[in-house]
Amino acid sequence: PIDVFGRTRAARATGDAAVTRAEAELRRTQAEVQAEVLLRYADALTADALVTVATSQNEVNSRLLEATRRRSEEGYIPGVQVQRARIEADRSARTLARREAEARSARIRLAAATGATGEIRAIGPFPDLASAVATDGTVDALPELLVRSADLRGATADVRVARLLGRPELQLEARRQPWYEGDSRAYARIQFSLPIFDGGRARNERAAADERRQSAERALEDARLQARAALEAARVEYAESVRAVASFESTLAAARTLADRAERGLREGAVTFTDALEATRALREVEEDLAQSRQRLAVATADLLRAGGVILAPLSTETKEAGR
Repeated sequence: PIDVFGRTRAARATGDAAVTRAEAELRRTQAEVQAEVLLRYADALTADALVTVATSQNEVNSRLLEATRRRSEEGYIPGVQVQRARIEADRSARTLARREAEARSARIRLAAATGATGEIRAIGPFPDLASAVATDGTVDALPELLVRSADLRGATADVRVARLLGRPELQLEARRQPWYEGDSRAYARIQFSLPIFDGGRARNERAAADERRQSAERALEDARLQARAALEAARVEYAESVRAVASFESTLAAARTLADRAERGLREGAVTFTDALEATRALREVEEDLAQSRQRLAVATADLLRAGGVILAPLSTETKEAGR
């Protein structure tokens, strides 16, 4: 066929739109995998941090038990305080065992998310992605919007194809007479086809294509509005998570000072076991809150990357080997 009336170009535009949509789907899959890996990484880091907290708490409770036992043997406190200290030490030991199991489970899930075989033994701190999450407020690179835009391009191309259904067709053919004829000659033939009556097929297909195009436009506009709202909400969550982490980090120093003074005061008889226990519990709660705040920050970072359509560049082979 000779593309005099633009049918081939219109069909090519439809194919290009399909390729663009496939590329957008690939980008969406990359964003989903990236978010899953970041969340699993944050879970593993949080589990490790809680193991550290439980280990520290178990060591502190063991020292408190020893100090309480010595004070009881010296006759300064009743024996019931020793029993109370032993209960707290047993509880902290069970908590440590549970935290270690949770950390191992988190590492196994992280290995599955990254495609690694076996259990990941060591992981570093959560990467600093402050520059990556500083999006400029546009959502044009969002995979969902890219898919919607590709759908609109495809629908627009379909409208053009439908409008060309009623156009004539021009074909240039090269032919040869059958071999069984004595005078076999090659010749050319030009064929011009003009559709006269199709029972309203072209008109109905044009109307349907117009409806699909309008629907794609409305879907794209609605998706853009939702994406902007999601990006703004993700920014608010990220800013609050950063503030919470900074607040808990400043509180942690005071809680550690209080716990150290309470433990020293218990050994010297200046405070009671209950006072020392409350101080260590306050320290443990602050440490756990800090670990969970860092996890929320990591989740907020992953959500902000997804809302802004940011795909992190993959590490090179040299960088991966250095990281290991």
